[in-house]
Amino acid sequence: MTARALAALALAAPLALAAINLAACGDKDDDTGGSEETDADTDSDTDADTDSDTDTDPAYTSYEGWESYDWMAYTAMPGEDNCQLVWDAVGTPADACEGCDFAFEVSLTLQDEDYVYYDETCDWAVGDFVYTYAYAYNYYGYGYGWSLIDYYGYWYAWAYADFEGGTFTYSAGVVNYYYSNYYGYYPEYAGTYYTSYYYGQATVQ
Repeated sequence: MTARALAALALAAPLALAAINLAACGDKDDDTGGSEETDADTDSDTDADTDSDTDTDPAYTSYEGWESYDWMAYTAMPGEDNCQLVWDAVGTPADACEGCDFAFEVSLTLQDEDYVYYDETCDWAVGDFVYTYAYAYNYYGYGYGWSLIDYYGYWYAWAYADFEGGTFTYSAGVVNYYYSNYYGYYPEYAGTYYTSYYYGQATVQ
């Protein structure tokens, strides 16, 4: 697993770290005629699109936007981030998880702009990456949207997300989080603050 994928999965809530197992989507028309095809389109196959092959073409075919990551190393008081990374994000359609609205293989290209800065504390997050993202509304019946990431064929929820009017937005992580070390895992960081926050936006059509 790449460092970027590890970070993404580590930010997810424990509930969201279970692999998605949503009900499969079937043909939503209501025809019951006696013809060989059972869908309601005008071609001769059994899927719901208008071409003559037997696969279902994706409803969305383009993804273009950006993704950003803010990181502040453990400090005594909240302050300026150590790193602010911004990527251009361009996607091509991918096989969606069952029940998801869409999925894209997204290429993230780090921008070379003045507002992009980083130091050695986040060198694991610096670079260009390719991930497969998906969107599902009402994930596990909780009434809101999630962005999911494909890891070796398993889908994991990693960010809260919204999709409205062709705009896909998502975010995950914490900002100026006080680390109390309640469970005693990393005593050297007790009483410090850190930020680890992903957020992005894309036009999906």
